[in-house]
Amino acid sequence: MNHLPHHHVYYNCRRVITQQTLMMRCRMMHHLFTINQSCINIQHNRLYSIISSSILHHPPNNTIDGNSTIQTNNTNITKKQKEEKKMMMIEVESVKGTRDMVPFDFSSRLWLFQQFRKVAETYGFQEYDTPILEHEDLYIRKSGEEITQQLYNFKDKSDRRVALRPEMTPSLARLILKKGSELALPLKWFSIPQCWRFEQVITTKGRRREHYQWNMDIIGVANIMCEVELLASIVSFFRLVGFSHHEIKIKINNRKLIKKVLEKYGVPEELTNKTCIVLDKLDKLGVDQIRKDLEDIGLISSQISLVLDFLKIRNIEEAEREVGDNDGIFELKQLFKYAETYNIHDWIVYDPSIVRGLAYYTGVVFEAYAVDSSINRAICGGGRYERLFEQLGASKK
Repeated sequence: MNHLPHHHVYYNCRRVITQQTLMMRCRMMHHLFTINQSCINIQHNRLYSIISSSILHHPPNNTIDGNSTIQTNNTNITKKQKEEKKMMMIEVESVKGTRDMVPFDFSSRLWLFQQFRKVAETYGFQEYDTPILEHEDLYIRKSGEEITQQLYNFKDKSDRRVALRPEMTPSLARLILKKGSELALPLKWFSIPQCWRFEQVITTKGRRREHYQWNMDIIGVANIMCEVELLASIVSFFRLVGFSHHEIKIKINNRKLIKKVLEKYGVPEELTNKTCIVLDKLDKLGVDQIRKDLEDIGLISSQISLVLDFLKIRNIEEAEREVGDNDGIFELKQLFKYAETYNIHDWIVYDPSIVRGLAYYTGVVFEAYAVDSSINRAICGGGRYERLFEQLGASKK
């Protein structure tokens, strides 16, 4: 089962619509409202009221029980008593990296989720869910990925290592392995899971540690039409909420092509995944930092220059002239051909700098970006993964 082709696209509601801090045109509601990360990253908290304790009165002397006093409105309160009063009050702020939602924000999120479900069901996807708490080793089998450093992981009261899910795909793979022959392929499933990532920088660009994602996965179909259908669903969503191809572009690449490029330039195979993880941060860190990081993992200066020069290519034919014909080039040509049939060709562009940082991707990968935005982060992303079941311990079949 583990060699069955799998494809997915996810809208990270911390990123999707959110990290670009785009203005979502809610045409059906006849007004504008902002869909950004903070209004999508949800924390389900109850509203607590705080009962203030009465003010303690003390004799007007300078010390009480050996503690210095603070004069406030003719009332002497010791430092010790201030600390005691503070301890009596609950913390009203939500946990760092999360947020509460008042009804207006919640209704905006509910509207957005309704659009997710409308598009998914239109394309024949069925909704599923898994527990938010998973076994830790589901996410740490592959070292080096940034996501493994961002786990909310801990040992529970039964001495088991567990983690809050940082993404949905490994949980999906676990569920399919669990159900096995009970499931009739192909599968077209979607979910809108709550996810958690302990990111150190959460105060910029609306980023939050708690977030929701819209995932769509197709399991069990080998040809490129899966990617085309997922891309068509993405475009349908953007059109539904009021965007055009002048405002959003979906950048396309293929991991097979990147692997061929690295092979041609003499990068050892064992460094392929580490190189992709570094290259995935190009837009965030810039060329100088990427050069340093590539040197740190073992690439030499000439290899780094060749790789970075290749990433500047924006034409499939030019890429083919550089590395020759291969499966990655063939799949990209097919994809762009079928995109015209689906009338989504104006939305997609070839960009070899799109590599995706997760190690399980094996074929076409893509990310959507706002055309004119000061925030250069992906709205959504996805791609083909064909060996995830094997990576999770399934036997080869």
